[in-house]
Amino acid sequence: MPSFEHIISEDLRSSLEEDFKEMAVCSKNEAWKATHVLSGSIREAVLIDYLVSEKYITHEEGLALDFGKALTLCKDKKIISPKTSDLSSVVKEYRNLIHPGRMIRLKQKVTKDTATVALALVDIITREIS
Repeated sequence: MPSFEHIISEDLRSSLEEDFKEMAVCSKNEAWKATHVLSGSIREAVLIDYLVSEKYITHEEGLALDFGKALTLCKDKKIISPKTSDLSSVVKEYRNLIHPGRMIRLKQKVTKDTATVALALVDIITREIS
């Protein structure tokens, strides 16, 4: 499990640790959509928490920030590498496939391979942030 020690809020840190454990269970049980959703939620929370804790944005701005904007801001501020940002952008599109209409319309599926990348990105982002 990645270290969430850098997360300032004890409640958020505890929540992320629980989400990570649940994500691991989902992955083990081949629940690929659930794996994507939880990994995306973790990545988003880690990025936004960092932006708030380092005072790039206010707490209120953090509450309104979506993952795509957080990702762009972290890339622009060189908080995460361009490669990590690019991979995250691609994987973000798979997370959006939780909407059945979108999945059918785009004729895409969430797979073990895409979930594996999503899982790896949790570790990569957490490592780059800490």
